[in-house]
Amino acid sequence: MQRFVKGVAKAGIFFATLKAKVIVGLSLFILVVAILLFIGMFQALIGDGGQDEIERDSNFVSDGTQNLSPEVEELRPVFEEYAELHGIPEHVDLLMAKTMQESGGRLPDVMQASESQGLPVNTIDNKEESIDVGTEYFAQVLEEANNDVELALQSYNFGSGFIDYANANNNGKYSKDLAIEFSKQQYQKVKHTGNYSCIRPESAETGACYGDIGYVDAVMSYVKPRGNNSDIDIDSEVAEVGTEWIDNSYYTFGGGRTRAEQEDGNFDCSAFVHWAFEQVGVDLEN
Repeated sequence: MQRFVKGVAKAGIFFATLKAKVIVGLSLFILVVAILLFIGMFQALIGDGGQDEIERDSNFVSDGTQNLSPEVEELRPVFEEYAELHGIPEHVDLLMAKTMQESGGRLPDVMQASESQGLPVNTIDNKEESIDVGTEYFAQVLEEANNDVELALQSYNFGSGFIDYANANNNGKYSKDLAIEFSKQQYQKVKHTGNYSCIRPESAETGACYGDIGYVDAVMSYVKPRGNNSDIDIDSEVAEVGTEWIDNSYYTFGGGRTRAEQEDGNFDCSAFVHWAFEQVGVDLEN
């Protein structure tokens, strides 16, 4: 009898222990699955964001002076046509940069030119018409601004009243502080309409919520500064020098530091850049 009781007790302990192990095991399994699912979801979210960023970056092309979306770049002939028509052919790049800021080329009214005609936003539903109207209006404000490009840009955003304000308060010149003051004053006149909001943190901080006080900087961020002619010549020469190694060289980390490696086309990135500039008489170390 005593053996039987001991046996039952051992069996009870065994099954109790087994049950505990099963419970613990299942709990751990569920926990691991939950963690994996969470990690998967997190990576999916991050991965998607990263891919979007990559795709967004790849949507920009450069012609040496600008960073433009394909939608804007394909409109270059239209900008050239209407810039010529309205007397500002030298400002094609600037007009396209403005369009990047206004719409990225993704709206029918690409230059957001409807308001310059006193129409509601996006009334113009044709890209060519928008470029025609927007270019004509920019040519107008540029002339009124005495060819002060920054003043003309901000006036395109604020309206030509900003030019009068600049003439009265800053000798007809643009400045960021002047734009902020004008925006603050205008916002006090129109904020009751509820049609204006602070689109930038600095707008909210200063109360300058009429228009976009960062418009000039935003537009110019799409325009790369042009170098002087000597810079352009050097860049062309360097590019020509580098072409000899297209499909005729190989990458080695740390390569290109010796003359033998250079003659064999054995480079890493930094060594190749230094070598190419040396060929046209530019020492990047100085």
